[in-house]
Amino acid sequence: MTKARILVIEVESVPEKVLIEELRRKGHEVLFARGGAEGLHAFGKDRPEIVMTDVSNGGSRGFEVLRQIKNLDPEARIVVLTEEIRQGQPVGGLRGYTVNYLKKPVTPWELSEVIDKLVGIASAETNTRFVLKESKRIVMDNRIDKIWGVVNQLLICAENVCEKAEIQELALGLYEIIINAIEHGSLEITFEEKRQAIEANTYEGLLKDRLSNPVYSRRRVTIDYRMVPGELHFVIRDEGKGFNWRTLPCSDPLSNLFNPCGRGIFLARIYLDRVEFNEKGNEVHLVKCGYKNGGNDGSPAEH
Repeated sequence: MTKARILVIEVESVPEKVLIEELRRKGHEVLFARGGAEGLHAFGKDRPEIVMTDVSNGGSRGFEVLRQIKNLDPEARIVVLTEEIRQGQPVGGLRGYTVNYLKKPVTPWELSEVIDKLVGIASAETNTRFVLKESKRIVMDNRIDKIWGVVNQLLICAENVCEKAEIQELALGLYEIIINAIEHGSLEITFEEKRQAIEANTYEGLLKDRLSNPVYSRRRVTIDYRMVPGELHFVIRDEGKGFNWRTLPCSDPLSNLFNPCGRGIFLARIYLDRVEFNEKGNEVHLVKCGYKNGGNDGSPAEH
């Protein structure tokens, strides 16, 4: 696994100190800063790949620290640790500030999952700005460890539509939707089954059990991708039974970011401009809009 330099800002409770030791145990280089001023200085000096900051009760000056870090580096990868988010805070206002959220107390499993995702995003660096339009179809099996390879393929030309900081968020949104298609679609693992397995530390066993069953293992996830000037379109389909997406809460999606099961759809809704399911619930159309005037050639966005 690729190792990362991680800056942790003002995480002082005992459970979070345990998580810091967990990161170090896995080989990551962990820097620690007490408070926003020290954290900003450390970020500017050491340029870590990932920043973890505690915003509970205004800690580290809350989202002001995120804003200042993004001013220093728009591509900064940030994880927010918090006990709660104010009710009514606009979801769109969080774009460009962070790439994932963890509710305290955080388990080692949750922390490792988020850090692995951010390390995966970092491997998607490429430059093919000369491509104005493209389309492709990817059919993948149910190996979750191969998702980042697929995401990286899909985003090879994304710089032609999005800024680099937006591509990080888009990558996370795609990852979450694809893993949902595998876990809850192809393998038919329910949210409750996943939650119970995580709590009992038997999640890997649950995955192996489903993957060994030919009823589930033969299913595939199909991704149709299309880039036009100013927009990226993704249609992701699984061969499962689907689900009733209308039951997903919409009034306060931020509260769902703190649920390790089902969080992916809500992250996708934050980072993408359109998230639309088919009637059955086994297909989702994702749209990411880029430059206001269309693509790099100045042509209008196509719909």
